Formats: sequence, C-alpha cells, structure tokens
Amino acid sequence: MASSAEPGWAVRTARVLSLALAVALVCGYSRGLAGNLADDGAHATLTHLDRMHLVRYLLVVGGDPVCRAHETDVTTRPIPLAFAPAVITAFAVSMTPAEVAANGLIRCADGHLLACLVGANLNCGKADMRTSSPDASDWCRDHPNSDFVPAVVTGHEAIYTWRCDGKHAVIDRQLRHVDPQGFVAENWRRVSTHRDR
Repeated sequence: MASSAEPGWAVRTARVLSLALAVALVCGYSRGLAGNLADDGAHATLTHLDRMHLVRYLLVVGGDPVCRAHETDVTTRPIPLAFAPAVITAFAVSMTPAEVAANGLIRCADGHLLACLVGANLNCGKADMRTSSPDASDWCRDHPNSDFVPAVVTGHEAIYTWRCDGKHAVIDRQLRHVDPQGFVAENWRRVSTHRDR
C-alpha cells in the first residue's frame, strides 16, 4: 500500500514546492525591480503583471506553469509576464513583454498552451458561426446588391463574409476556420513550453 500511495504524495509535494518557489521568485523579482527602476509607474505595472497574472495562473493550474497533459480549458486568461517572450517568438511580433502581457490571452487545448494577441481586427473570443446575420440584413436593405458587407457591420468574430443579393444578405465565402473549442483557429498559436521540448 505504501508504494502505491507514494507517487501521489510525491506529485502533490512537488506541486506545492513548485508553487512556493514560483511565488518566492516572483515576489523577489518584483522587489528587485523596485531598486532598479526609477519610474514608479513602470514598476507598478510590472509588479502587477508579475504578482497578479503569473501567480494567479500558477494557482489555477495547480503549481505547474504549463497545461497538464490532455487538458482542455476554454477559459481565457491574461498572459503572465514570464510567458511573454515565448508568445513574442510564436507570433514573431515586435512588442515588449509588458505589451504582450497587457494585450494577450492564453488557454489550454489538448495539453498545449495557446496564445492570442488582441488587435483591432483580431477576435480572441469564440467565433461567430451563425449562417444568418441580422446586421448584414440591415446593411443590405440600405445597400441593395452590394458586393460585400463590411466587417465592421458583421463583426470580426464572424467566420463568413457577406454580400447582398438584392436587399437580402447571403454568405459569400468562409473566411476563417473554427477550432474544436469554438475559437477562430487562425488567431491562436501554440506557445512552446518546457513540456513540449
């Protein structure tokens, strides 16, 4: 009996120690920033990202700062500052870690960490898969036979583009794809973590 119970105890202990170490490192890093940054505003922002985003995420995933094996969670969460460099690499963007942490989201899908960067035309929420659009219909009544309905009318979460057949809105083509969790697949990218290496 002792041998069968030991792995569970070891895993729980490792997670507790991992979480305690992560919290200690984050708090220590934040205190170190206080002595190195003269700008109180910058210090306040980084401290918030470190302590709130990273610690909150570690608590959610049980002390492991990556997704558990085969874990899928449709809940989106802010990007911890510690993950920002990996997200920058995945998207090949010229952004600072603080900008990425303030403008992105993460979630787990089949044990992999996925990230999305929010933009003016990018939807990080669920995709709109409707095959009818009241907003497009309203547009077509005022713009009969229009070759297209602007995305600002239908929303950037819509996976279809629309046009007007007379005063009726009809689907023109499918512009985006939907992943198994219902998000726009093109807007989310896998972020490499130590578990994937």
